[in-house]
Amino acid sequence: MNPQQRFCPNVDCPARGQAGQGTITVHSWKERRYRCQVCRRTFAATTGTLFYGLQTEAVLVIVVLSLLSWGCPLQAVVVTFGLDERTVAAWLQRAGQHCQQVHQYLVQQGQIDLQHVQADELWVKLVGQRVWQAMALAAPSRLWLGGVISPQRDKVLIRALVQQIRACAVSGGILVCVDGLASYITAFLRVFRNPIYTGCRGRPRLVVEPGLLIGQVVKRYAARRVVSTSQRVIHGTAKAIWCGAHYHGNRQRHPHRVHRTAQRHLPQPSDAPGPPGSRHRPHAGHARSRHVARRRQLQPLLAA
Repeated sequence: MNPQQRFCPNVDCPARGQAGQGTITVHSWKERRYRCQVCRRTFAATTGTLFYGLQTEAVLVIVVLSLLSWGCPLQAVVVTFGLDERTVAAWLQRAGQHCQQVHQYLVQQGQIDLQHVQADELWVKLVGQRVWQAMALAAPSRLWLGGVISPQRDKVLIRALVQQIRACAVSGGILVCVDGLASYITAFLRVFRNPIYTGCRGRPRLVVEPGLLIGQVVKRYAARRVVSTSQRVIHGTAKAIWCGAHYHGNRQRHPHRVHRTAQRHLPQPSDAPGPPGSRHRPHAGHARSRHVARRRQLQPLLAA
């Protein structure tokens, strides 16, 4: 316990958010509690974390969440560690809410130079339902910018994703690469706009931010396989898009980097058939490799 790295979480305390000022002392080593010398209140060492209020060791919670994030089945975790399924589900929901708050505080504050953004959508099968998850990341740093889940792949889903991207960007001067879904183009051109005030009455005119470049890659399929691709310049010039893509070290011809990155952490069931019109089909070899990987993850735990 290091009181120099803590600050008072009381919203009414004048010293809230001020770490390293000497206002926090250790109240109880046994109960792991701190005390604020300004408002005279005590708080737990786990306040503001996902471990607050849990009676289980933090190491076990981290191990369980790590296995779940890498695709380990929930039933295997429950049987291995002797936990209740509802308890594990509550940990997963608590961790997701905490990570969302951290992401909004650190990333979605409009202070990041995104440079190059890739967006894509992934079809996922859940228990009793099928949903679409739209996601985006910054290509140079592979920074996760956000994701949205919806039962339909429509304009509402794509617009919500683009709004999260706009919340992260410090400016609208970015290069955007998307697939052939037309909703991306409409959403980016509408969200990345600024009002032009002229002093006249009425609503100000909205103008697309300067520096916004949008490139689209359209894929053509035959027998559920990509046979050809074509590039389109939606906003900006072809030279500017080409220079931006090569300047950021991106040599891929289509925005599937985000898709492959997400598939590593969002494994689908091996027997999940795709929805009507979907081209995402699981492969039998990939299903076997995922099951082997899950067994290898559990072998050290079973041996211990």
